[in-house]
Amino acid sequence: MYSDQEKSVLKTVMDAIYAKKVLKLRYYTSTPARDKVRLVEPYSVSETRNGAMVRFYQLEPHPGWRLFNLKLILSVEDAGTTFVPRLAAPKAIPVAGHTAIHRFAAAQRDNKEQEEYKTLVLEAVADLKVTGEEVAALNASRERLGLSDDEVRGVLYKVLADFLETITSEGIVTRDEVSLLKELNACLHQIGSGRI
Repeated sequence: MYSDQEKSVLKTVMDAIYAKKVLKLRYYTSTPARDKVRLVEPYSVSETRNGAMVRFYQLEPHPGWRLFNLKLILSVEDAGTTFVPRLAAPKAIPVAGHTAIHRFAAAQRDNKEQEEYKTLVLEAVADLKVTGEEVAALNASRERLGLSDDEVRGVLYKVLADFLETITSEGIVTRDEVSLLKELNACLHQIGSGRI
């Protein structure tokens, strides 16, 4: 369970990931002199045994990839600029969902291969049943498109998140919609070999 502060930070970070916005970040350190404003590009959020971790590319004070524990982020705000995602970015790893905030992996860059794969996934799950032949065809397409495990997982989470956004948009979720969500989730698990 996340505190209100963590939810607020996480929402700001996730919004910035999708909008490709640079953030100003304050992070807890045991040495007060090191508690400086950091300028960062947000890339992904992952869940670990130590809690949610946020992957940034730090621009200032020392450039480089950094992984920060969500619990230790003191504050975060929009720096007022955008960034072009780095091609060498670590792959995004999704965080387990929470009712207050929908979280899923953001593509590091707009990717036509991922979009094509998403279209194929949507065609396969349209009837909320996935056959072995469809899974084999999706695996072949994935190889042809050169998608990594993380990219495929990101596409599958995006499909699930889009459906969640649709059914929660009116603030009421019916039993039928919950049933459809469970069936879709099962299909996506089958496509992702149980790794989603």
